Amino acid sequence: IPSSVVSLGSGAFYNCSNLAKIYLEPTTPPTIKRGAGSIDPFENLPLNYTLYVPSSSYAKYTSDTDWSRYMEHMKKY
Repeated sequence: IPSSVVSLGSGAFYNCSNLAKIYLEPTTPPTIKRGAGSIDPFENLPLNYTLYVPSSSYAKYTSDTDWSRYMEHMKKY
């Protein structure tokens, strides 16, 4: 995900069953759009998918309200 991305929409990667690695370049965690009827952006990915976040921003991602729920999938790069 390029550094210019500031938000992820509902179901951004929904049902991408072959997507195992996602590299996030933003140093500030993008907002995740949630609301009535929204779909988790990472729903139906393989159970072992990995979100690679910048090492310098790992603490920001793991403490962010939107992103902390994915902490088990995060690795620094």
